[in-house]
Parts: sequence; structure tokens; C-alpha cells
Amino acid sequence: MDLKKIYRRLLPVSKEAFHNDTEKRNKDLQDLKKQLEELKQQQKEEIKQVHISQQQCQELLEKYQQALEEIRLLTAEGGKKLEQMQSAQIQNTETIRVQYEKMLSAETQGQELIKKNTELIQRVGKENHDASRFAKEAVWADVYHDTVAASEWLKEKTFSPGRWAIGYPVLYTLYRVLDEFKPKNILELGLGQSTKLISQYVASHEDVMHKVVEHDESWIEFFKNGNTISERTQIIHKQLDEMTLNDKEHIRCYKNFAEGIMPGKYDLIFIDAPIGWDMKDYSRVDVLTILEECLPTSFVIMMDDSQRSGEKQTITLLEKRLQEMGIEYETGVYNGEKQTFMLTSKKDGFLCSM
Repeated sequence: MDLKKIYRRLLPVSKEAFHNDTEKRNKDLQDLKKQLEELKQQQKEEIKQVHISQQQCQELLEKYQQALEEIRLLTAEGGKKLEQMQSAQIQNTETIRVQYEKMLSAETQGQELIKKNTELIQRVGKENHDASRFAKEAVWADVYHDTVAASEWLKEKTFSPGRWAIGYPVLYTLYRVLDEFKPKNILELGLGQSTKLISQYVASHEDVMHKVVEHDESWIEFFKNGNTISERTQIIHKQLDEMTLNDKEHIRCYKNFAEGIMPGKYDLIFIDAPIGWDMKDYSRVDVLTILEECLPTSFVIMMDDSQRSGEKQTITLLEKRLQEMGIEYETGVYNGEKQTFMLTSKKDGFLCSM
């Protein structure tokens, strides 16, 4: 093959290809230069931004330092103000403490004054109350003496009332009951001045029976030796005991109370025993144990010391029992140095207001 002919045919093609390749490379080079310029320009912008950021940071740093200084100054000033406030608060607290102590002292003095005035009022009130009771007792004494002055059956008119014994209101009302109501069967709880009165009534009325319950044997013997007693007056000795009533324990009573008392109907029941001054819930409750069997149609029940809480509760229970039994009754109170309660059958109610 003729190589020269072949070369001649291929040479124009290679030149054209070379030319095209050269142009392409030049274009790529231009593009690279352009990109490089753009990168340089971008880098300049970034450097510019960095410079701006650094400047901003510097400004911010200066502002921060300025703020710190202001805070330091404010803190120092605030510390002074705080010290001043604390000092003022301490002074105010001390002032308040002194004022409070003065007020407390004044209040204490006021309370002491109120207490003294209250005690004085109570003492004066008690003295007035006592004076009123003693005055009433004196009036009852005059009423009693006038009432019994012409009595035919009361031969011994001298009594020793007061303190543990019955008072003049009892002597007066008991005498009136005996003289006008004329009981036939009498039950008396507690031996004493009332027994002296009742026993004289019994001695002068042959159809009257009288039973007295007493716990103190030595007192029974002493009383018998010093007083004349009718053969129809029977003194029954019973020992003291305790019972439970309405869930209340240790209530003083007579042991085996009904023995020697029941069966029986008593138109006068006089209650002045057993001892009841220390009983807070119920006191002198024995009659309650025989109430349903011991009352006739007409009756009188008297209880001394009825101003005390124990006796008051017993009276309340006594009235409740009568209501449950369907018995109509009247009540009255006679006040002197002590208080005496009277309860009668309905038709004998006049005895409650003599």
C-alpha cells in the first residue's frame, strides 16, 4: 500500500481535529479562568464579611465590657442600698419588737385586770347570791315559826337547821305537808332534823307508819339516845353500795334497798340521803328502783339539795319515769340557803306553791 497516499488522506482530518480540540481546551481554560475570578471575588467577599464580623465582635465585646462595668457599678450601688435597707429593716424590726412587747405587756396587764375584775364580779355575785339565800332563809325561818306557833302535835319546835341538815324552807314545807296532806305511810331517806319533825307527827297520829333508812350506825345510836321516837317509827340500817344507771357507774346507793321497804305504798317520800355532794351524774337514786310499786294515787315526793347537779339529773329521770307510767303530777321548788324540790300527784299540786 502507498503510505504517502494514506497520510495525505488522513492529515487534513487530524488538523481539523486538533484545531477543534485546541478550541475546546481554550474554552475550558477560559471557563476555568472565569471560575477562578469568581472564586477570587467570592473569597474577597468572604474576607470582607470576616472583617465585618470581626468588627462586629469587637463592638459587641466593647459593649459587653461596658455592660459588665455598669453591672459592677450597679452592684456596688445596690450593695450600699441593700445595706441601707437591711439597716432600716433591722431598725424597723427592733421598733416593732419594742412596740409588740409594750402591747404584750399592756395586754397582759389588761388580762390581769380583766381577770381581777372577773374574780371581783364573781365574788361579789357569789356574795350577793349568798346574801340572797341567807335572806330567804331568814324569811323562811320567820314563816316557819309563825306557822308552827299554834301547832297541837308539834310539841318540840326547836330544830338545828342549816349546813348538812335541812333548812327552814324544808321544815316549813314538810310541816305543811304533814299537817294538811296528812300522809299515812312515810318513807324517809336520811336520819336527822326531818326525822325529829316527822316522828312527832307519827307519835300524835296512831294510824301513821314511818320508816327511816340510814347508813351510819353510830349516828343511829346517838340519835336514839337524844330523841324520843314513836314505836311506829322504824329506823332501818343499810350499808352504802354503788350501782350503774344509764351507763353511769359508781353511783352511790343503799345496799339491798328494797329489803324491809317493799312491799309498801308510801304517800310521803322524803329524800335527804345517801350523801350526794360528790355525785355529778346521778345522786339519791334509790327511790327510782321501787317507783312503779311504791306510789299510791295521792303522793308527795320531796328531795333536799335539789340545786346540785346529781340531784337535778335524778329529778329529771324521776319525772321521765312518771310520764312513762302515765302518772300526772305537779312540781315546785322552795329556795332558801339550799333548794328543795317537791313533786306531788296532780290533785295535790297546791302543796307545790305554799
